[in-house]
Amino acid sequence: MEESEDNSSEEISQLEQLKNQAENTEVFIAVVAGVGNTFPKFKDFIEVNEIVGIDIFRLAQYDFCVDVLVVGIDDYRAYLVSNNSTKNVRLTINWKADDGSRSGKSEVGMLSKSIRHILDNRDDSLDNLIIQSIACREF
Repeated sequence: MEESEDNSSEEISQLEQLKNQAENTEVFIAVVAGVGNTFPKFKDFIEVNEIVGIDIFRLAQYDFCVDVLVVGIDDYRAYLVSNNSTKNVRLTINWKADDGSRSGKSEVGMLSKSIRHILDNRDDSLDNLIIQSIACREF
């Protein structure tokens, strides 16, 4: 936007800030829902969550090359990973349902300092997941 008779430079700055917040909120929703291929910066994701206020838990019992986070909205659980390093990595993730009924392996890429969706419990058989291992390979 350019300054005009109708909008001051301060108003334009505020509108650009609101536009940026709206875009970051859209990306936040896409990551939590597992829709599309968005790789927001972790700090932008956390800033949006400060406004939205969704429960996010770090699975501290794991010692992986990335942080595993669980986002909870009512009964919905999304499993996210956060790459806090300065390196782009390829993840190999082995998981299973806590009752042993299903298991799987996922391979995904991650940009440095970003967060992404890896799994969720939309499928009722994946209600409680156990992340067995995550291997990171730099690319």
